[in-house]
Amino acid sequence: MMHDTRKINSHVQEMVRWLFLSCFFCSSLFSESFITYGFSGGRFGDCLLAYLHAKWLSYQYDMPLLYRPFPYSSELTLHAKEKRYQPYYLWKYPMLKLGAFRPYPTRGECIYECPYFSTIPDNEWEDPNAYRFFIDWKDEKFKKIVREMISPLKAIELTIPPKDCINIALHIREGGAFEKGLFHFPLKMPPLSFYLEAFSKVLAEFEGFPIYCYLFTDALDPGALAEKL
Repeated sequence: MMHDTRKINSHVQEMVRWLFLSCFFCSSLFSESFITYGFSGGRFGDCLLAYLHAKWLSYQYDMPLLYRPFPYSSELTLHAKEKRYQPYYLWKYPMLKLGAFRPYPTRGECIYECPYFSTIPDNEWEDPNAYRFFIDWKDEKFKKIVREMISPLKAIELTIPPKDCINIALHIREGGAFEKGLFHFPLKMPPLSFYLEAFSKVLAEFEGFPIYCYLFTDALDPGALAEKL
């Protein structure tokens, strides 16, 4: 009797599973095309730019955007309000990458991926014939949407420099997890000695004054870097 009960439960579970899948694929989720975006492997700013490019296409062509999370995006309103991209969407829709032969999305059941591109038209690091399109950043309706989506989910705790000090912002770029090796970027990421020499000259100019210095860096261990200063 126990064996028969287990067999019945197994059949019921299988029926429920297929019923769920049938309802899922017949839902409105799969009744239209979507826009998403690819990444360049860059920092937060590059990822945010990729999102904004796709958001413009979503706005222009009235297609839902599928949000792909990236580092720190969980701190923005878009993380809570955008529809999240899920790998199982590809069960139904093919992924079509926009490019020279398919510059803009058209209607059809698929997911269009907008590749990353720089907004600088004469960027020396990019192919001048690379895929790109014009975005009207002055479009008031689009600006309102963007301002809402990139606004912080929580209030930002600002660092206010003291008023009775000489305030110095020191920006040291190490590359973090994005740009490794000084050989390829000798001027972009100078050695620590460069910053120490420059910082010493500034201190000499304000000898006798209280100094407040705030370190901005992409170093993976900012505390260890601060100790070297």
